Amino acid sequence: MIPYGSKPVGIDRAAEMLGKSPGTLRNTRIWEKVRTLNRPGARVTRIFDEADLAAYRDGTPLPPQPAPHPRDLLDVEEARLAIPEERRPTQKTWQTYVYATDKDGIGPPTDARVEGVPHWYRETIAAWAARPDGRHRTKGSRNKVPIVREAAVRNAARVAELLEADPSVTPAQVAADLGLSERQAERYLAAAGRTTVRDGAAQRRKELADYLTRNPDATRRQMAEAMGLPVARIDKYLAVLRG
Repeated sequence: MIPYGSKPVGIDRAAEMLGKSPGTLRNTRIWEKVRTLNRPGARVTRIFDEADLAAYRDGTPLPPQPAPHPRDLLDVEEARLAIPEERRPTQKTWQTYVYATDKDGIGPPTDARVEGVPHWYRETIAAWAARPDGRHRTKGSRNKVPIVREAAVRNAARVAELLEADPSVTPAQVAADLGLSERQAERYLAAAGRTTVRDGAAQRRKELADYLTRNPDATRRQMAEAMGLPVARIDKYLAVLRG
């Protein structure tokens, strides 16, 4: 979690403040000496609070942890856990919601990317979780929020996986995998943004290039974790970027 009022910084800024190279900070595991803003156990790019780094550098006490605030920024799992338990989706379903937002409008929009990691305001998640899901509509009312059916969500998640593994997957292959007609498969592919796969890939390559500018020493695995992509996809994007 990134508390409201914090100034989050990555390893490059930490190295600048401490007069070390990013590689040295990684080798000495600086995150074991200065607390990070990452969720415990999160395998993502380390994010620090600039005030904590300054306190470590100057040998002064760490600033106190602030109380929860509506504008705290939460990573994908923190956001899921902020949803009341009775409405909380599984990890896989939640990732389908948030990473497919621009395509089907199910999940809340990302509020910020910090060091390449998507985050949501606490208040954004609270507002999203408080929305009706369509099953509590009164008779005759308009459905302003998509009705999410479990089978449709599972199919959408599987189509996303198939596209991630092979952006050129055909409707026939999707239909065979899901046991659907090709027409239904085409609809799922369209809902998953199949018509904009190339544009989406170009955007992700740009994000990767920006990330590498900020983190030139990052490993392929660190890139993958920061961007929420498999290493194989990172390799493909790197091949294009490097010509």
